[in-house]
Amino acid sequence: MIRQSSDKIIKGSETVEIVHIKTEKQVIAGHDCIVTLADVRSKTRGGVYRVIVRRLPHPSRSYATCICHGALFTGNCKHIHAVICKSRPDQV
Repeated sequence: MIRQSSDKIIKGSETVEIVHIKTEKQVIAGHDCIVTLADVRSKTRGGVYRVIVRRLPHPSRSYATCICHGALFTGNCKHIHAVICKSRPDQV
C-alpha cells in the first residue's frame, strides 16, 4: 500500500529533481495496472535514486518503492512523493 506522506516528506519532495520518468500500462499477474519508473536526484545530497510506483484498480494493492534509506526504513520518502505527484496515470 502507498503510505500517506507526512508534512516533512511533502516539504522534502521540493528538493527532488526528476531526471527521467516513464509511466505505462502493464498487465502483472493478470491485473491491469499503471507502472511509473523514475530516476530522481536529491538536490540536498546529490544521489540519484530509482523509484517504482505500481497502481492497481484497488488502492490497497498499489505500492511504491525507492532505493533510498528513508524508504527502506519507513516505507515512504520524498522521492516517492515527488514521483507520485508528477506521474499522472490518467494521461497514459
